Amino acid sequence: MGDLVTEDLAEPVEAPAPRRSRGGATGLVLGIGIGLAGGLLFGVFDRASPEDVLDSPDPIPAGELLPGFEAGLSVAAGGDNQSLEFVEWPPAVSGRPLERSPLPFGDLGVTVLPTFDISGHFVAVGVPLRATGGSSLYAGPVGAIGAVGHPVTGHAWHDSVPALLGFSTEVDGEVGIWWIDGNVRSEHNATSVEGLAGARMVALGDWGYALQHGEEVVVVDGGGEILRTHRGQFQDSLPEGWLLLRRDGQPIRVAPDGVEESIQLGAEVDDVLAVLDTVGDWWASAFAGRPDAIALLGRRGLAIIESGVISLVDTDSQRPFLAVGSGYLAYIRQGGGIVMVDLGSGADFEVLVDMSVRAVAIRSTPSLTS
Repeated sequence: MGDLVTEDLAEPVEAPAPRRSRGGATGLVLGIGIGLAGGLLFGVFDRASPEDVLDSPDPIPAGELLPGFEAGLSVAAGGDNQSLEFVEWPPAVSGRPLERSPLPFGDLGVTVLPTFDISGHFVAVGVPLRATGGSSLYAGPVGAIGAVGHPVTGHAWHDSVPALLGFSTEVDGEVGIWWIDGNVRSEHNATSVEGLAGARMVALGDWGYALQHGEEVVVVDGGGEILRTHRGQFQDSLPEGWLLLRRDGQPIRVAPDGVEESIQLGAEVDDVLAVLDTVGDWWASAFAGRPDAIALLGRRGLAIIESGVISLVDTDSQRPFLAVGSGYLAYIRQGGGIVMVDLGSGADFEVLVDMSVRAVAIRSTPSLTS
């Protein structure tokens, strides 16, 4: 791992063996202030509200804001010498040049990407351990990222609580589920799940935890009890408990009560063929802001399916990556930069067109800096 992570990171803290608990459900409803175990405490930041909201042409100049889009974006972009940098768009103050802050881990390629929490202020990445398998997990607020534990089999940010990170481990075939509460700087709180060797965490919310176990998604409650199992690959979740899966090339919507529904690409054959022709073999999907709206992204195009109505957008997307929030959808362009799609009007615009973007989050709260 030495050539992948810069030396200013501490050595990973070995993740403890999972302990059985029936009190783990308390980890699903936490306050906003979250930190890392082992002494890493998330800092407190002064958050400046953006100002000077302006109408702007396409693409949007770096310093300008959009009406109704004051929170902006958090971006991980490639820098020099295989490094990664953190960038906020727009800047906290309109007209200020973009500031690039180095992230303390290298560019690990398109298969190992950092992830942001819903606020866009906290970041996590799992650095693969080639010798032993699993990953070393690093996370924290931008500017204070540190080691969480290793080996970790999977991790995810809470889908409605900022800064709450969950992750999974496996010891002797027993899967451990962990969350991190920085309010009290306690040790890792955990539960365990039996009979799911090889499962990894892919999502968590107030509704429970989702584990990818081979070709199945297993929903587990805070006490480690298996609630239900669905065939498919996890794609997205909503705070109300809705899940989105991919099964045999089709998007599957799962209601909070576990009822499954195959998403129809349209009532007419022409609609189906239009999606297949425009999008191709789609490689990413997400809820487009609510359960009855689904976005499908392929190499050639983007389809937004809302109550049976299909909107198609030609794209030159670079990789299977979608971000949704604040009424917008974002994907990464092939030639660099980010395309933003207004889910209300369907209008799209480009930002950060000269950057090699690796990951992006549409922030739920304003910029950290002023």
